[in-house]
Amino acid sequence: MNTRIRSALLLGPLLFAASAFAQDPVVDPATVLASTANIKVTYEDLQAELARIPEKERFEFLMNRNRLATMVENILINKTLASEARARKLDATPSIQAEMRNQVDKVLAKYRGQDVQKNAPKINLEPKARELYLTQQDALNTPAQYEIWHVLVDLKGRTRAEAQARIAEVRDRLIKGESQEDLVRTYSDDISKRNNKGNLGYLKLSSFDPAFAEAAKKLKIGEISGIVETQFGFHVMKLLGIVPERKVSFEEAKPYLMREAEYIYEQSVWEAHIMKIREDSTLKVNTEALDKVRPKVPELPPLPTTLKK
Repeated sequence: MNTRIRSALLLGPLLFAASAFAQDPVVDPATVLASTANIKVTYEDLQAELARIPEKERFEFLMNRNRLATMVENILINKTLASEARARKLDATPSIQAEMRNQVDKVLAKYRGQDVQKNAPKINLEPKARELYLTQQDALNTPAQYEIWHVLVDLKGRTRAEAQARIAEVRDRLIKGESQEDLVRTYSDDISKRNNKGNLGYLKLSSFDPAFAEAAKKLKIGEISGIVETQFGFHVMKLLGIVPERKVSFEEAKPYLMREAEYIYEQSVWEAHIMKIREDSTLKVNTEALDKVRPKVPELPPLPTTLKK
């Protein structure tokens, strides 16, 4: 589609359509969003195309004018090509008619699936929500966070013994009460020295190297660690503070858990419905006809007698 038409789509009635979806007012389905001499794209056409996009992604899609314009453009192109196909009587071709029926069946199957789940018998979902709470408790809880100051001495350009001696010197001077800021500036090889003066901020233990986390976990607030070796080198640390773990109660998590329980239940109802169709006692499969559909692998010619030996 040429630039003039694309610009019209972006700046004309399309803007009205975008705001209409965003605010969800009553809009006449017959509202024309784009047209040529013979083809019209209506609001209803756009709604049908948008149905292919997951609902949770639809608002973001509609806020993007270019993507929305492209969708309207493609609808117009498809409607034009379909009109041309009808003019050439392509829709009377048996194989094409079968494919069209197949697409109709897929759309109806999709909405029947939504209908089955929407109209699932109402049950008490709280027991399932409580079960989910027990299995997801660790994920729901906010883990403890540790504020840690540290100095890192790495092994770049140093022997192991030199690095150990250097970090031991840092620890001794720290215990004597020397300035943490000065020690970081003089000794640390960690990038945290630049912006945070060695303070790593509040982080959960899983964010740290395992050896570093294990040492931090054993400290009391204000306590200085021993020398800790990690994959990065040697550390000495000081625990500055702890935000304790926060356990989320069932009542706090209940709205989320009830939605998840509802989704699981509706999926199970849908799966049971599909299984019922698969296990229909009247179901018959014409295996003979299906075997004829499968391609036949040509037989290979026999090997020459000289190769058989």
